[in-house]
Amino acid sequence: PVPNATLYFQYVRELNWESDRKVDAVGYYIEPGYTFDDLPLSPHVYYRYSRFSGQSEPIAGPTETKHSYDMLFLGGGIRDLFGNYGLGEIVGNYLTPATNLVVHSVSVKLTMPFHLLEPADSLSLELLGYAFFLDRPQQVLATSGAYAHEVDLTAQYSLDQSTFAGFAVGMASPGKGGRQAI
Repeated sequence: PVPNATLYFQYVRELNWESDRKVDAVGYYIEPGYTFDDLPLSPHVYYRYSRFSGQSEPIAGPTETKHSYDMLFLGGGIRDLFGNYGLGEIVGNYLTPATNLVVHSVSVKLTMPFHLLEPADSLSLELLGYAFFLDRPQQVLATSGAYAHEVDLTAQYSLDQSTFAGFAVGMASPGKGGRQAI
């Protein structure tokens, strides 16, 4: 193991072979990261590549196989608040489900060196950037795969492992494919 390095990944395959609703779809991400403990504010940086399969052709009938990934849960896991599986505070939560997408995301998270209420509490600031691309633009009748870009700034105060509060502000802009799909 490399000290201060993280590597998260998840792979999900949805299968259903019933004759009236065939599904064969995938969703996955890989996320390497590193915490620079020697620097002020202990910055943690990561890059995440996510892919959620889409449909190459419209489904014409009930016997055809659906390839669009349908996410069951948006949160949970290592990040319960910001930067989770929902992929952005605007695009992922309000504009599109995590299907038919390829997403590149980067983050820089800073942890403040002081404590507000308890010796073990923490305050973190995080800057997250997202670039969204359509896996299959033709699924949404788009000619471009460039779906959207988003930047979020978050603050999270953690009193302990299970008690926290957060605030986020973000900005998103559609790409050519995003404007065509809406």
